[in-house]
Amino acid sequence: MFKKFAVILCAVMFGIVPAFADGENGLGASSAVGSPVDTLMNVSRLYSLQKKAEDGDSEAQFTLGNMYRNGETVTQNLAEAARFYAMAADKGHAYAQYNLAQMYRKGGGVKQDYQESAKWYTKAAKQGLPEAQYNLALMYYSGEGVAKDYRKAFDWYTKAAVKGHAQAQYNLALMYENGEGTAANHSEYMIWLRESARNGNDDAKNALKMSGRK
Repeated sequence: MFKKFAVILCAVMFGIVPAFADGENGLGASSAVGSPVDTLMNVSRLYSLQKKAEDGDSEAQFTLGNMYRNGETVTQNLAEAARFYAMAADKGHAYAQYNLAQMYRKGGGVKQDYQESAKWYTKAAKQGLPEAQYNLALMYYSGEGVAKDYRKAFDWYTKAAVKGHAQAQYNLALMYENGEGTAANHSEYMIWLRESARNGNDDAKNALKMSGRK
């Protein structure tokens, strides 16, 4: 793999190939805009990231995952994105774990697998990532990939809510109102409803407006 990028890099440097590499060289349409210097920089950066990733650098693996997912510099390839996310996730990279969980949940680049999704959400959630905590709570609430468990949903919503996740705050408010996973508590319902509204959640704002309270 490194030889491939080295050949491209040298070719661009010495003018052997056109400055704008095509998809066959692993570069997407986005890299076909700009000067030969821009192209050289893109190829050089890609080669550097590839080398670091293969050497076990989790940040480089995560960055390559993002690049392949978004089609940035390289041709978009969700399977490659998932492969690099998995490398970084195995090394404990929380955002890679979250992104990999998202891909398993939606079936992008990998076969849809709710249990795998829940597994990676859990790893990221335990590292304190509120987006992962919120999504894991959703899965426990609905029984998606895990056994339905309102108490665990409540616990994970709480963790995300404390970190300021507006939708988690709204869902936590509803659990207090309905007595799901915890004893019904209207005071807590109002506390989290207001907090969610303050953080911009429209459902919370509408609920406050309908209740006549602010």
